[in-house]
Amino acid sequence: MGKLKKLIKSSPLLLVTLMVEAQPLTYIVKGKDTLSTIAKRSLKGALYGKNGSLNKLLTLNSHIKNKNLIFPGTKIYIFSVEKAQRVPASEEVQKPSDTSLGVIEEHNPTSHLKVGLGYDYFNIDAYDPENKDTATVVSEASPKIGLNWNLEWSKDWSSEFSFSYRQDRIAVDADSAKKLDKKTYARTAVAFGLNRHWSSENKTLFFVGRSERGFLKAKNATEIEMLSGTSTDFGLKHEKIFITRNTASAGFDASYTYLGAAQGAGFSSDPGYYAQAGIFMRHKMKSFLLEARGSYGMWEQNTSFIDQKAKEIGTALAVSWDFE
Repeated sequence: MGKLKKLIKSSPLLLVTLMVEAQPLTYIVKGKDTLSTIAKRSLKGALYGKNGSLNKLLTLNSHIKNKNLIFPGTKIYIFSVEKAQRVPASEEVQKPSDTSLGVIEEHNPTSHLKVGLGYDYFNIDAYDPENKDTATVVSEASPKIGLNWNLEWSKDWSSEFSFSYRQDRIAVDADSAKKLDKKTYARTAVAFGLNRHWSSENKTLFFVGRSERGFLKAKNATEIEMLSGTSTDFGLKHEKIFITRNTASAGFDASYTYLGAAQGAGFSSDPGYYAQAGIFMRHKMKSFLLEARGSYGMWEQNTSFIDQKAKEIGTALAVSWDFE
């Protein structure tokens, strides 16, 4: 065995993989696992080294494309070291089938709870087609809170529930020609969706929910008011992680939401849209995940008494925990 270890270290052009005549073991990734901890815990020995070799573990599990991102439920194949043979680098290590293992494996669902806090800045441009009048409302920093619960019930699919609350704080009519009836308004939204995980770096969310938005209306020649309307919405959101370094990662997301006709006190709106793009950075700690995010969005939705569109930018900091 000592000669074999020397051969492995001295042959950089050959990929030396030790495979067993006995059948391999299969380990199912759990919520807080990393490949390094699995290697150190399960793979000590002549093949994997004194502390377990992450590189050799990856060699024998070619289906893992990103060593820094693994999902609960992923199968890790662990080979014994009792009897072995050399395999050239050109030969792909074949993953054993479930039937060869003679076991039926179950996925252990893992849930994630995320809490986020942040601020949004926005402006609403309104146009009254009847009176040919315009108004622009500009916000102050408007605080928001978001709660998100995600349940991974397979490596490819997960369900998601979210709730958000924002306190819109209006600074002033940008034209300073009109006054607002009040300065703060509460906005809430809830949504339920399904995530399709295409890979560890890509996922798409399909969602439906209810949201509340503000609609401007002229009370008289010098004063405008903000009315509240609620609608049923649905849309898509795609997330892509484009860089990963150890426990840190960065990526972007983009979403498009169809806004259903909003219903308010004495009025209704036409359908509209909301589009948003964001960038994020994440850092995985020992017991939680830290995320910082920035976003830019725009939406447009008209009523019988006014046409309006809005733009907003936002920042948020979130913490998430895993539960089995």
